[in-house]
Amino acid sequence: MMLRWVVILSLLLVCSGQSYVSAESSEIPFLVGTWAGNSVGHFAEGGFINETTFAYEFVVLEQERRGFTGILYESGIHGNLTYGFSGVIGHDMTTLYVADHEKG
Repeated sequence: MMLRWVVILSLLLVCSGQSYVSAESSEIPFLVGTWAGNSVGHFAEGGFINETTFAYEFVVLEQERRGFTGILYESGIHGNLTYGFSGVIGHDMTTLYVADHEKG
């Protein structure tokens, strides 16, 4: 599960299409909206997966300062899954920390 979130967070930053905020900037990025993309990764027992194995759609519904919440839609080899999530933008304004609602 941890690998999934690392891949998703990396994907979110790459697929954003928005400009990145430098560490020197104090402006908080606005994340509300839909963010989509595919992932590449590795499962301990399943080996490497290619970029078309999973498709993700993050829907950030609310944001208050650096905190945000929303819904993650995942489709792929495990079917169509939906997860609630909450997160926070790191102090460097480029790192996202996310936890799903069901597993923390």
